[in-house]
Amino acid sequence: MGSPPRRSADLGRGIDRLATGCKRYGPGRLPKAENHAVGAGYAGASAAVCTAIFYAGISTVIGSVGLDAAADFVNIALAALALPLVVPAAFAIGYGGWKIVTPTSPVSGLVCGVLGVFATYGVVLLLFGILVTVPEVLSGASPLRAAVFSWGVIYVAFVEAWWAAVPIGAMSGFVYVAVISPTE
Repeated sequence: MGSPPRRSADLGRGIDRLATGCKRYGPGRLPKAENHAVGAGYAGASAAVCTAIFYAGISTVIGSVGLDAAADFVNIALAALALPLVVPAAFAIGYGGWKIVTPTSPVSGLVCGVLGVFATYGVVLLLFGILVTVPEVLSGASPLRAAVFSWGVIYVAFVEAWWAAVPIGAMSGFVYVAVISPTE
């Protein structure tokens, strides 16, 4: 009977330690992080970076079993090449998402984190699609071909990395709301 309160207290201490760590060493040091919408953007961007690192690491470890070094390089290169689009998109989704739907509990933060992952894929599709389609249009080539290519690239990226992106996005939303809840 005494166990559930201890778990709650342990969770509270863990969240407090995490909040202190974020403020000292992590995104909490970044400009305007005290603004909850900006902090949510930082949480989304941090989740995107963590997802890329986690994806590259795990897929390289799993890929090295029976595959060659070229496959490992491709996994790392894909994760690195995604960062310039994914990190700003995740920040924008975190910031905008906070402005539209302010989570009030860690569980609602978890749900918003998962939804944020899918919204980030959508924004990345739009950004990547523009980057690929505009040169096609300017060169007189078929924009449909570029749009289909863009969709295919993002589809493959989702299929390859959803297993890392969804749990990390969920955890990021949960932790961010849990960390800021005591200050509201």
